Amino acid sequence: KVTTNEISVSSRRLEIKSILKTKPKVSFFELFPVLNKEYVVATFLAILEMAKNKELIIHQEGIYDEIICEGV
Repeated sequence: KVTTNEISVSSRRLEIKSILKTKPKVSFFELFPVLNKEYVVATFLAILEMAKNKELIIHQEGIYDEIICEGV
C-alpha cells in the first residue's frame, strides 16, 4: 500500500513564518528539514512566494557563502 502526504505551499509558509518568529535569521538549508521531493518543492515555492510578498529577505554575502533568510 502506497500513501502520499500532500504538503501545501500555504502550510509551509505558516511553518516558515513561525520559524522566523523564534529565530529572525536562518540558513536557507535549515528550512528544509525533510528532503523528499514534495516537501522540497513546497518549501521552495513558499520561500519564493514570501520573498515576492516582501515577508522574507534572502541574501548571500559572497559567491560561496551561506544563503540567509530573514523575516521582515
